[in-house]
Amino acid sequence: MEEFKLYEESAERSVIGALLLDNESIYNCEFLKPDMFGFEKYKQVFSIISKMIADNHPADVVTVNSRLVELEIDGLIDGLMGLVAIVQNTPSAANIARYANIVKNKYIDRQLLHVADEIKELVLNGSLKSEEKQQRAEKLISDIADSVSDEKNVTTAYDAVKDTIMHMDKIASLEDGELLGLPTGLPSLDDILMGLKGGEFIVVAGRPSMGKSAFAENIMRFRAKQKTHIRYQTMEMKPHELVQRGIAAEAEIDFGKIQRAEMNDSEWGLFASAGATYADFNIVFDEDYITVDKIAARARAQKRKTGLDLLVVDHLGLIPKDEKTNEATAMSRITGALKRLAMELNIPVIALSQLNRKVEDRQDKRPMMSDLRDSGSIEQDANMVLFPWRGAYYFDDRNPNEAEIIVAKNRNGKTCLDGVKVGWSGRHQKFTKHIDDYTPEMPKLTEKSNADNPWDI
Repeated sequence: MEEFKLYEESAERSVIGALLLDNESIYNCEFLKPDMFGFEKYKQVFSIISKMIADNHPADVVTVNSRLVELEIDGLIDGLMGLVAIVQNTPSAANIARYANIVKNKYIDRQLLHVADEIKELVLNGSLKSEEKQQRAEKLISDIADSVSDEKNVTTAYDAVKDTIMHMDKIASLEDGELLGLPTGLPSLDDILMGLKGGEFIVVAGRPSMGKSAFAENIMRFRAKQKTHIRYQTMEMKPHELVQRGIAAEAEIDFGKIQRAEMNDSEWGLFASAGATYADFNIVFDEDYITVDKIAARARAQKRKTGLDLLVVDHLGLIPKDEKTNEATAMSRITGALKRLAMELNIPVIALSQLNRKVEDRQDKRPMMSDLRDSGSIEQDANMVLFPWRGAYYFDDRNPNEAEIIVAKNRNGKTCLDGVKVGWSGRHQKFTKHIDDYTPEMPKLTEKSNADNPWDI
């Protein structure tokens, strides 16, 4: 039989090491409290690191040691070399939740033993009635449960009804044109969606060249003009490529000219002006190839530090997956995590996704829900599924300046399988309110000609 231990020093030490390796990993163990540590030295160091991170101060071996010296407790952990040793012996910051749960469970074990002693004293107390003994014993057990509870969003039926009435009152009080969520910049689409609402997980999917990245960038840029705080997790394009698209749309400069830096003096002036506007936007581009847990941790950190109103993830298929699970299970975990993140932070989360090749094999090229890669989890978790679609990509007789946003799913509103009609300018990487805004500047596209088109992306 394995020896039972009330303390697990390796787990406590690994929590400290993980935090020193990656400060943002603290958001994967928010339930952990200093008192849960069984060893005083780790309790003290954890408390200091937590406070430093909360105050937006970097917590590494040097800064933490400096703080320990200030407090004259650096001897607890053998100073700088002790912290370095902890970091070197920590397997991975990615496993901090597992380490933290071990610490929490050992804390519960110790508390239960302590309570058991108190209950024994209650039982032997002849001055108390049995009912009173039982009530006190139940409270002692309940106090342990309360001390380790990580429930954040528990709502009673009464509060749920109250929130429902308030929500309906808000809807009823909306004036003409007013939305529940963030406008996209496309009024006809907003009429269907009622804006992008906090807590919603929104999937924008399409085949290559349909404009899904341009669509996301258009929304992001429109929202940024309203002083919205945005995070764009880009794993497919560099930030400068996204900015190039944004400037092309904002200044209405041919995107191909920007890519080739072949602008005339007037266009360079427009480019500089639009670039200055873009530079003032509250947008954080993150191009790291990171897991969904890491994406969530960084989003939480930005929400806490500067505010966060919108998260864009480009795209789902590029998020690293657990090699030990199959594709469907891995994607289910990713979409579920992003959905929970949207609800936790009360922000819209837009995730881009590729469609499978079945679209190309059909005579009718309009996308359907079943065309989503790993469609089961995406369809289940998404509040909305939007398909940007341009018929001119496939058919010569379609208006190249016309696009559709197919609303395939809208959990809290109307769908539009016929597609919301909007304008499209490939030259400017721009979706527009009106179809005829740019007619007839864009050439007719076919699958063959598209390969030679430098700005139809």
